[in-house]
Amino acid sequence: MVLLESPLGVPKTYPQFELNDSFGVNHTSNDIMAENGMIILFTCNHCPYAKALWKRVINDYSVMADAGFSLVAINPNINPNYPDDSPEKMQKLVQSYGLPFPYLVDELQETATNYDAVCTPDLFVLDTTMQLLYRGAYDNNWKDESSVSERYLINVITTSIEQGFVTAKQPSMGCSIKWVKNN
Repeated sequence: MVLLESPLGVPKTYPQFELNDSFGVNHTSNDIMAENGMIILFTCNHCPYAKALWKRVINDYSVMADAGFSLVAINPNINPNYPDDSPEKMQKLVQSYGLPFPYLVDELQETATNYDAVCTPDLFVLDTTMQLLYRGAYDNNWKDESSVSERYLINVITTSIEQGFVTAKQPSMGCSIKWVKNN
């Protein structure tokens, strides 16, 4: 496991994407987009940083939806050397957690490349024009949910969104993306 931090976000417009989930259902960014925007979480099954976030994200999903944001998880770690991140294992995670949002397979790692994602988890909040509003950590304690004192993502989408781009207090941090080819 190589620990990386994402660069802090800068205002930028990101490209649309089209990916399948682990069950083969196609999803596009246009289909996923909600009234105020979309939250993209590059994540995976095996990384301890990503694993620590799954229940928080699921628990906070209704807050995101109430704020007019959709959520999509994207797994860029489709690498034969990491079988825990395979589409079959993704299906098991979706079923065991009852995910209320899509968990997509970035098989060619093109979406992660287009977004300059570097780690799992790597979090992006976009407005309806695909303009970056926030890139950074989910909260201030990845390891211990009971010690969280600042909920960065929730604060951004519920109080700061009218202001446009919000500078992160902390970058996302997690395991490096398992690139099939050197990017």
